[in-house]
Amino acid sequence: MEPAAFTDDNQYIRWVLQQMDGKAGLWATRQFSRMEAKKDINNQPPKELRKMANFWVFFMTQFGDKGLINKARMKWNTGFLQMGRALEYFDEV
Repeated sequence: MEPAAFTDDNQYIRWVLQQMDGKAGLWATRQFSRMEAKKDINNQPPKELRKMANFWVFFMTQFGDKGLINKARMKWNTGFLQMGRALEYFDEV
């Protein structure tokens, strides 16, 4: 789905949540409930369910590959050596 097809992040997040099934589907159902039950004084859902960028970070903390994240952290801490073309180096970083 083209992200520009949605008029705001709220619609986009709701659409993404509707597409989830299995373990993620159960999680999505809880997020729908939170969108309504946990609104702030400005009638806004929780911060992680307002903007798509925040939602992706929130989702990845729940379902992301922790091994991949830890590997990336270790690589970042030890540094990167440019061994090939600059474009490949920037992709890796």
